[in-house]
Amino acid sequence: WRLSAKMEEAMTVCVLVLEGLATAMALYIIKSVFTPDPPVKLGLYRSPGRWFGLKYVIMYLLVKLQQGRKRQKQKQEKDAQMASGLPKSGYGVSSHARKEDMDEPQELEDHEHALDSAYFNGFAPDGTAVVMRICRRHGRRAEIWFVLHVPGVGVLQAPQHPDTAVFNTDGKTFSAAGLRFEPVEALRTWKIHFNGLMRLTEAPRTDVTKEEGRLVHVKFSFTWSAFTVTFNFDTDIHPHAIARGMAIEKWNRQFFQQVRSSHQTHYNQWGGMWGCVQIEGEEEQHLWLKGYRDHSFGVRDWGFIHRYIVHFAYLEDGTCFQVATVCMPKTMSDLRTGYVFTPNGTMVAVSEVDLVLSSIGEDGTLPGSYSFNFVAGGKKYHVQVEPYCQSVWYNGLQWESRVHERLCNFTVNGFKGWGVSEFNYKNTTGCPLPPRESRPEQPLPDITGAHRKLLVLSLSNPVCQSAELVGGKGGSLATLTALQTKG
Repeated sequence: WRLSAKMEEAMTVCVLVLEGLATAMALYIIKSVFTPDPPVKLGLYRSPGRWFGLKYVIMYLLVKLQQGRKRQKQKQEKDAQMASGLPKSGYGVSSHARKEDMDEPQELEDHEHALDSAYFNGFAPDGTAVVMRICRRHGRRAEIWFVLHVPGVGVLQAPQHPDTAVFNTDGKTFSAAGLRFEPVEALRTWKIHFNGLMRLTEAPRTDVTKEEGRLVHVKFSFTWSAFTVTFNFDTDIHPHAIARGMAIEKWNRQFFQQVRSSHQTHYNQWGGMWGCVQIEGEEEQHLWLKGYRDHSFGVRDWGFIHRYIVHFAYLEDGTCFQVATVCMPKTMSDLRTGYVFTPNGTMVAVSEVDLVLSSIGEDGTLPGSYSFNFVAGGKKYHVQVEPYCQSVWYNGLQWESRVHERLCNFTVNGFKGWGVSEFNYKNTTGCPLPPRESRPEQPLPDITGAHRKLLVLSLSNPVCQSAELVGGKGGSLATLTALQTKG
């Protein structure tokens, strides 16, 4: 009798709970049906609407579930994600079974806006800083970002800046305009080389039609070594950040098609670089810089992004962080994300960011000093930003994007720091330069055993254009000679 009474009591509690849940759900549905969605701010930025709670729970559980699955189940994860309408990677699923396979140059996707981009930066407390990016595109084209700030010398940048387009690359490696990134050990070590001309000015050039400063020869060679693991935005992003970013949007078939077609894999890693820099007319300098690198591949249409602001910095106590706020109106109009590496190397994803894009620099006027807050691992960080040098770069053949790369001093919870704030805007001015494209790639002649036995080759000999046979510089010189001969 006692057992039956206890079972009856338990069943009564269950019924009451279910009735409560059903009532709450009914009230939520009624409220959502009759509550209008809030207006889209500036026609771009969405905010939580009437179905936000339900969509948030769905996305949070989906991301959390996929982040918790084991690596050997990755294929099943991808199949399930394809069925859900999400991309085959991201939202908790990695693009590669082995992390090491991500670190080499990737094959470009069959998409006009496919990319494979590698980025490095480095900073010292005295203001010395370098930012370098090579982004491979179809058509043996690349985008480069390149600035070197040396106190007492000035600002050096790629001669074509603020334009970023480079043509006639090898189409296979991270190499463009004399700048080269070479992986040595996956996710651990890289070699970075440059040998060529840079434009020396007091401040970076912003008008491509004006000749400013002077061109000087610069040569450097760095070794970059990691001191953190990678943060992969496909798998390590905080579930709250991605759930909120997607839940505020209007869900329909077109939305999920846009999400799938515009995805890119993106991961970061912090480390140090050291080496020698030789600047024409200056003494050789030995540098030790701390900073971060990232690798992005997939699809990026610069015209797809309305705006973003990204901050990366390392602090005097050993903390490293990245915080981003992004507006992509067709997919996620207000995505706020990032991470922190604590001094002992622990990686913590950012859950909250109070930097609101529509309230800072929306009209294109960038702030001087400013501050914001974010939360990671339950800890609040107060960030103060003081820019000291700004480069402007235009991306895309039609200059679809304008990036302001700002070298900054940071103060975070009382600790000094050094890094970058990056403001990107969708650009509508167009490109003032004439249409450009890479030359048709010249077919290389077959190399025979007889050719390999020769000690000397004439530059006019077609086989001399083979870098495999005569080296990169010799092959380039022979190719230029052939082009001049053809007129």
